[in-house]
Amino acid sequence: HDPQESQRAPQPAEEQTLRPPRVRVIPRTSTFHEETASSCRLHDRIAARFRQMLAAGFLDEARGLFARTDLPAGHPVLRTVGYRQAGLYLSGEINYDAMVERAVIATRQLAKRQMTWLRADPDARRFDCSGDPDLATAVTRHLFAMLAV
Repeated sequence: HDPQESQRAPQPAEEQTLRPPRVRVIPRTSTFHEETASSCRLHDRIAARFRQMLAAGFLDEARGLFARTDLPAGHPVLRTVGYRQAGLYLSGEINYDAMVERAVIATRQLAKRQMTWLRADPDARRFDCSGDPDLATAVTRHLFAMLAV
């Protein structure tokens, strides 16, 4: 009996019977979008996105996740950015405004760590996300070229 197995969240029956798709290994090349505008713009976009998530029912989703009896209190999914702060709010430890502020700050910190990590990769392909109307086309072409290798 694997003790870690009992800590994993069970999957719905239909997910357990599906076979994973074949995955093609892509050569060591990272692809990411880089925000070339000021960090203030990125911070505003992060805050706006979190508010959109709240409006779309994020707290209801978080409430359902925290109510699950098959997830121990320290489960990694309950500690992820956004959910951790929502859990503090739902348990009454912080108020709504503090939850929003903490979630936005945590997301900004995560974005900064990701950008630092990606900048260190000399093979990373960078895309300008500051308003290029052809961004989707450029990313799509790059991905198809990588898959053709």
